[in-house]
Amino acid sequence: MKVSVPGNYLSIRQNRMNGLKEFLNQEIRGNPDLGWTYKEFGKQVERPVIDFLLSENLLKSSDYIDQAANKNAIPDILDLQFKEPIFIDIKAGNVIQYATGNAVSNPNNDLSTSFRWKEETLLKFDGENCYFIEIKYHHRENEDLYVTEAKFDKFYKFVGKTPDGFISTRRRNIRTKGWNQQSQFNSAAEFEELLDSTISNSIKKDFLNNINDLNSHDALEIASKLNHKVRDYK
Repeated sequence: MKVSVPGNYLSIRQNRMNGLKEFLNQEIRGNPDLGWTYKEFGKQVERPVIDFLLSENLLKSSDYIDQAANKNAIPDILDLQFKEPIFIDIKAGNVIQYATGNAVSNPNNDLSTSFRWKEETLLKFDGENCYFIEIKYHHRENEDLYVTEAKFDKFYKFVGKTPDGFISTRRRNIRTKGWNQQSQFNSAAEFEELLDSTISNSIKKDFLNNINDLNSHDALEIASKLNHKVRDYK
């Protein structure tokens, strides 16, 4: 019989992340023919991460699902060894610009869409059971790629926030915070509470930014629907 997710689930995995860093660097050094590159590393690293978690008994071979090969499926890993399913997605970011070597302050990763978090992910999973594994790596042109840090934490610890208090998005994709920034969210509930207002603000910005491209027919149709919507609020 499966038990509830233990209270030390996160801390145990966080304590193994230096081991993951070393494991990945050994994989990279030992398999040069794979042509490790910043353009593909986000996909190349997924299977080695899973292999490490299995070798450290952080995943059970009979109780997990590997979804990494399907780019339309999230998360990359479903940990099913406990009563509640656990969401684990793998993110990777180059700490420098490939061509120049200049430091990068934000990985600028997309973390799935705001709609998907609202309508799918947070309905399937308890938000506190959603995690990211972040792999920081260093790859400059004409130099070998290597991992500088591996991190395991709650998903919301990686999410950015705008100066006006919305979840950071780009084209409705949730976006990361800067690497040197403090966490912008303290709980999954805090993130979830901002989803509706963030989605609304994103739709408003898209509309206002493109309003001059509307033809008269579409503009009149939108105006009519907005009038009905405003009356509903009164």
